[in-house]
Parts: sequence; structure tokens; C-alpha cells
Amino acid sequence: MLKPTKIALFITGISCAAQIQAAGYVVEELPSGNAHKSIGIAINDQNDVAGMLLGKDSFPVRKDLLKIDENGESTDEFVEWIRHFERDSTLRSLGERRLTDAEKDRIINDFNSSNETLDSFSATYAVKYLSLSWRKTNYYFQKVGDQYGFVIKNANALKETSIEEDKNRSTKIQFNGLNQQGVAVGFHSAPYEFITNLDYDTTDGGNKLVNIWQQQYRRRALLADGDKVITLTPDETGTGGYSSFTDINNSGTVVGSMSTQLTEYAKKKTTNQDEKCVKFEPKGRLGCFHTSYGNRALFLTEAYQWTYQNGALVDAKPLGLAASEAEIAKISKDDNSNYFFSEPYAVNQSGVAVGVANTFVDGDVIRNHLALFRDGQVISVSDSTKWFNSTATDINDNGLMVGYAIKDVGDGVLRTKSFVYDAMTLNASHIGDDDVSFLPSFANRTNIYANAINNQKQIVGRAETTFQTPIPIRGYLYDMENKQLTNLDETTSCEQQSQYTIIDAVDINNDGVILANAIKLIDRKDDSGELILDANGKKTQVETTVSIRMTHSDAVKACGKRLRKDGVNSINDDNGSFGIFSILLFGLFRLIRRI
Repeated sequence: MLKPTKIALFITGISCAAQIQAAGYVVEELPSGNAHKSIGIAINDQNDVAGMLLGKDSFPVRKDLLKIDENGESTDEFVEWIRHFERDSTLRSLGERRLTDAEKDRIINDFNSSNETLDSFSATYAVKYLSLSWRKTNYYFQKVGDQYGFVIKNANALKETSIEEDKNRSTKIQFNGLNQQGVAVGFHSAPYEFITNLDYDTTDGGNKLVNIWQQQYRRRALLADGDKVITLTPDETGTGGYSSFTDINNSGTVVGSMSTQLTEYAKKKTTNQDEKCVKFEPKGRLGCFHTSYGNRALFLTEAYQWTYQNGALVDAKPLGLAASEAEIAKISKDDNSNYFFSEPYAVNQSGVAVGVANTFVDGDVIRNHLALFRDGQVISVSDSTKWFNSTATDINDNGLMVGYAIKDVGDGVLRTKSFVYDAMTLNASHIGDDDVSFLPSFANRTNIYANAINNQKQIVGRAETTFQTPIPIRGYLYDMENKQLTNLDETTSCEQQSQYTIIDAVDINNDGVILANAIKLIDRKDDSGELILDANGKKTQVETTVSIRMTHSDAVKACGKRLRKDGVNSINDDNGSFGIFSILLFGLFRLIRRI
């Protein structure tokens, strides 16, 4: 077991691996069914994988609702958005390719036709319209979920999990953890319903009838064991409530969090006295128009532990908050929208969990910091002057935990840096500034995130590889034994490197098999399966993301640095679609647990 000081010795003076060993990694692309994108999140020692699938063809866009605004009046906003597609600043930041004039005409003609539904090509852009900017959170616009949980096991057999009653495909399902028995844990959101003629109190004391999309709650914890699916209703369901599972160990210990009580702020907001509150009583609900069901500011969310045995969840046990009762009372008295929460993201075989919790730091400042849940205590950073925020993302069976912190790297420059810490040596009531050791980076003043650590002291994550723009983000492997930081994108054969750009390493099992996510170019096709050609008759391509397993092999000669310009994460106007920044938009990496 490594002491913190010994870990510091491992890391001090390390230079990043400039030379790649002759041996490399074999990339195996995992099946994704008919989904547009696949994002892997967890892998076990049997090489089973869990994660999520994003987007499928023929999304049921309510074409009729695209033609009216929030006041129920006719609008051509969608048509104008298509006409000036390239002006959308969010799309430009994502590297979205330009639409040709012919493609714009195709979408507009389809929209204006007498057909009840949009074709697959037009629907794809309607989904972008509904998913970007303020429309994503505005209740007048149709909500897009189209996210499914998946588990791959038994020779790559893909099993999807979805919400059967979600006819509008508005739910999101995600698996965060997977044990050796193939039991996956995560969460699902509630389906959105289209509610018509809802009585809405206006600011001038009057009222009007509105049509909005609304859901009963934000999130419910979910466990999938083969065909058996279990969901968890939180203790506090006012304003919908919140619950989520984040990990499960091989003994069936499940960790996650759930809402336990409403805040004073929430109680005020659910009395329908606020000028923007909607009267939900006729529908049997309470809530406010400008806050979604399950908004984390509406209740205390506390870390919990359960046991999964004999097909049931038993022995619910609170793991506590980092905030004291006095601090909670202070916030309640102040009646503001601040709130406290704690959430574990990983648990080892000893039942020790790590994650994040918030509390007062340095006086009256509330910050999110790494949390260690051990022996009935919540141990966090409570006096840090060098870190602005921090999160622990994983812990191995030997008690080594990893995570990342936002810290000052000099001259007031803030960067995210990965750390490692031996949690089994902790005797203090909090973790101090000098108790953890930080991993090296590929370049000065670049960000690096740690996602997972195995029992062989191998750490994986994602990192910026240079400070030059555009800044490439790549998956990495850090080996504590040989003190080497490796860009995984440089470890595959040249043939596979030309196919996959490895942007994140999300998990690693005890055999050293790495679960990663990569960008891949595929041919663009229309809804009939025909290739989409450009003005010169050449086929066009679009970027997608795929989940991959990476297995070390002495037979593979690593290609090393890319010969072409390392700018795959910036898509040009002629070729491609959502690039690496769209992956960040979806919350890839283990950060995805904290959406």
C-alpha cells in the first residue's frame, strides 16, 4: 500500500512518455445496434461493457408544434433557422458542417409539405434545432431524449434498456457502473408529456392558458440485471425528487444518491405564490414553470448505499453530507437557492466509496470538493486555499483513489489537474492541500482528468496534449509503476489510427483492458440508405462516436504520433458533422455521472 509521500516520489520529476514502446493496443469497436452514437462508461474483468446509446433514425418530431410559438401563434422560426443555419453560434462552436442550398430547400419543402411527419433527414435537423441553445430547457419546445442504456456481454451481445411508455423518445437512460456479475446501475429520466390548456399565472395578476412539455420528475435510479429492471423512488418526492445509482461492486453494494428533504427555497417555490408558478393541482402535481422537476436546488440530495441481493435492493443506508446541521440550518434561514448535496461515484470491494460533496469552505463560500465515504464519515476538503473545486472519480481495492481538481497553476491561471491519494492512510477529519499528489500533464498549463484506476495502479482518463489551438483532447494511460504517461491515440497500429481518434479512456479493468471512446468518420446516407453526395458527385462523411475496447498486444507496432495535422476535433465546412465538442456537450468521460 502506497503512502501519500511515496506516491509523491513516484510522480515527482516524471516526464511524459515521448517514446512509445514497440508493442501497442488492438482496437475492437463495440456494437451499437441502430444508434447514431455509442458511449462506453464501465468495463468489468470479463470485458463486459455498460454505457449509453445516443440517437436513432425517424425521431417522432411534432411537426405541427414546430409551426407555433409559445403563444400558440403561427411562426416560421424553424424555417429561418434552416435558411441561416451557418449563423448559429453554438453550431459553429461544435464544428457543425454547413448545409448546402439544396439541403436547405429539401428540409424547408418537407416542413411546408402536407405530410404529417418529417422525413429522416429533415428530422435530424429538427432535433438539432430542439436540442441546442435555450430551446433545450424551454418548456414550450418538444424535448429530445433518445438516449438508451446498454450492456454488452456474452461475445458482444448487445442488450438495450429503454422506457416502454416513452412514445415521444424524450427519456435519457444511462448506466454508470457494472460489476463482475453483469449487473448494471445508473438512472433514467421521466418521459415528457405535452400538457395543453394549463392555467398559468401572469406577472400582472391575471392568467392565461399555455401548452407546455413537462415531466413528473428529473431522474430515478435504475438497476438492470439481465431482463430484471429495478427503479428507486427517493425518500423525498416533492417537486418530483431525484435518485441515481453510480456504482456497484462484486458483493452487491450499490452506491448513489437521492433527495431526502425539501429546502425552504423549494417550499416557497411550490406554494404557487411565486409570480412565475404554474398551477399544477388539476394535474395532481406541484411545481414552478421556471424550474424543472427534480431541480437540485429544491432539496437536499444525500449519498446512500444499498445492497442488491436475491433480486432486490435492501438495507438502505445514508452515507451523510459534508455540511453540518448548522450549515444546513443557515441556508434554510437565509432562504436562498443554495443547496447541499453529496454523491459517491465509485465503491471498492471493501465498501469504501468516493465522490463529491459541497460545504462551506474558507468562510461563507460553498464549493464542491472530493469526498471519501468511509466508516460512517464524510471526509472532504474543508480548508483548501489552493483548489477551487475537486471530485474523486474512482477508488481501487487497495484504497488508491483518483480524481481531479481545479487549481491555480501560476499567475492566476486555473487548470484542471488529476490527482491520486491513498485513502487508507487517512486519519484526519479532512483532506488538506498537501495530502494528495498530482499526475503529470502532456504540456504545461493544460487540463488533465482522471477517470479510473485498477488494482495494478494504472490510471486512465483524458487530457489536452498541447497548449496550441486547436487543443487536441486524447485518452491517456498513466502507469504508476513505471511513471509513464501515454497518449493512447499513439499506441494503435497505423491502420487503426487512421480509423479511430481516441478522445477519452473512461475505464480500465484489472487485466489492463481499456474502455475508451473514439471519433470515427462514416459515410453520410439519407433515410433510404442512399449515399449523400456533394455538388461534385463525391460521397460525404460525418463524424460519429463509438465505444472501443483496447487490449495490449506485443504483436501490434504502435504507430506513434499522427503524420497528418492533429486537428480532428475541428470539423471543416466540407466534411463531417458534430466533432469532439459535441461529445463534451453530451458530458462524456466519467463526468457524465454528474449530469
